[in-house]
Amino acid sequence: MSRMVITGGAGLLGLNWAIRKASTYDIHLWLHKKNINLDGISSHFIELSNVDAIAKALDLIKPDVVINAAGLTSVYGCEHNPKHSELANFIIAKNIAIATSKRSIKLVQVSTDHLFAGTTSLNNEQSPIKCLNTYAKHKSMAENEVLAKHPDALVLRT
Repeated sequence: MSRMVITGGAGLLGLNWAIRKASTYDIHLWLHKKNINLDGISSHFIELSNVDAIAKALDLIKPDVVINAAGLTSVYGCEHNPKHSELANFIIAKNIAIATSKRSIKLVQVSTDHLFAGTTSLNNEQSPIKCLNTYAKHKSMAENEVLAKHPDALVLRT
């Protein structure tokens, strides 16, 4: 069975992704503070701000794919703590991209639709980005850095 790592495993997206894919993947949730105990799903506390810790965990688990759903999604929280936003939404994504690229591990980077001003109804990859807040700025930076470090990564703008 293929192995999947999901960062942000205690969050709504990561947890639901894990539950949905548990029958077809050996799931490894990477957690920050909150522990998750689900039958058939492994949980690990990984320091995602440290690229060496990520590399060590990847070498142990040997996943086929990493889904990066980690981040600080509170726009209010990002505005009031931009350093934490930068760490959670940019630096962690960069670290994961570096470590997965070096190991030729597939990467899916979860981004956001906050990259757009909301003045058009349908946006695509060529639509101009207009970051209206700190959260969007750091997610945009993450997209650029992830694709620079891991050109084969898939970026999902949810």
